[in-house]
Amino acid sequence: MILFGTEADGLDLAALDRCHLLVTLPTDPDYPALNLAQSVLLMLYELRMAAMADRPPRAPAYQPATHAELERLFSVSEEVLAEIGFFKHNPGAAMRSLRQMAYRAALTPDDVALLLAVARQAQRVARR
Repeated sequence: MILFGTEADGLDLAALDRCHLLVTLPTDPDYPALNLAQSVLLMLYELRMAAMADRPPRAPAYQPATHAELERLFSVSEEVLAEIGFFKHNPGAAMRSLRQMAYRAALTPDDVALLLAVARQAQRVARR
């Protein structure tokens, strides 16, 4: 799925939190905005050019974690981090960074299961 934000403001933080990759289009600093139609046209053109390149598509050599598995990990992690007093100022910003790290890491279902086990153990220790 590809999301495009509004011409004035881009995507809101809730939408950005769910994005696995973020793309920005380079623009002239004197006029840093493109209208939505221009942005869509440019992105689709670049995607088409990449698809037509003389290289075979890269398929993951592993099964990536599902969206639901990742969301469960983020939910449990946020709960545990709040319980142990990790968040000092802006929980949303910290969770956004953790989400982006997880997306870049391309976690597998086994990776998610391990991280969930760590989080649950930390939660049990914190509750003692």
